[in-house]
Amino acid sequence: MENQRQFQQRIRQDAAERNDALQGLSTWMGTLKNAKPTQAAEGTYEEIRTRGNEYFAKKEYSEAVECYTHCLESKESLKTPVIFSNRALAHLKQNKFGRAEEDAAAALRICPTHSKSYHRRSVARLSLGKLRGALLDVYAAEASCDTTQTR
Repeated sequence: MENQRQFQQRIRQDAAERNDALQGLSTWMGTLKNAKPTQAAEGTYEEIRTRGNEYFAKKEYSEAVECYTHCLESKESLKTPVIFSNRALAHLKQNKFGRAEEDAAAALRICPTHSKSYHRRSVARLSLGKLRGALLDVYAAEASCDTTQTR
């Protein structure tokens, strides 16, 4: 009986987390639609990516996220996990763990052996209380490092 209650509670918690993520995504999409172009949107993919890295180095994480988001409009960004992974780190720095987890997962869909993305998703999951997923990501990051070292 207790296991069933715990299971039901976990389902409710997962549903609430997904609902929060969907609301956050909806809010973010509305913000993008109403946003006026800023300096983050100006320039080539490389210029915007570099600007995002510079903002990150100055600990201006919101501006870095904005730059990385604009980079995602380019097809170049879908060839490498770097933009999603960088944005995940910027979200981690802002304690936006759900968004960090989503971006790290997107980076891993592009490159399933990207150890930095496993690490970032692990930190996000740990912060969200998803201990099993965090631990699995740690093991996957370690395995991906072992794989890249033997190549």
